Amino acid sequence: MASAARRSRSAVAAASQRRPPKPVEYNILLTATLCLLAAGAVMVYSASSARTLLEGQGDGTAYLVKYLVFGAAGLVLLQLLARSGLEFLPRVTPGLLASRSSCSWPSSFRASASRSTARGGGSAPGRCSSSRRSS
Repeated sequence: MASAARRSRSAVAAASQRRPPKPVEYNILLTATLCLLAAGAVMVYSASSARTLLEGQGDGTAYLVKYLVFGAAGLVLLQLLARSGLEFLPRVTPGLLASRSSCSWPSSFRASASRSTARGGGSAPGRCSSSRRSS
């Protein structure tokens, strides 16, 4: 009898140490994320495989592998944020925004603007497209 009482106490203690069940929204978000990643992988592979095969650059899976690596890193980050909570995110956000806007966005914007201007489309950076004269 004493061993049965110990077992029931240990079962109660183990049940109290368990995490609460995850809400339904968590499973819906995870399923939607996985479906979007799968659809994106199909699109990346179908768009890049024919091009790389025609150009003779290999088997066409390089872009797919890169996409899957970044997708897996994103899923790991999603899980870490879901488990740890979002309390630290307001402190980190200004730094993330500053690093993103100062590093890659202006250079990619300048490159796309110069390409569109060189082709005759678009306007120069800082100018409004409606101010161009029609000939």
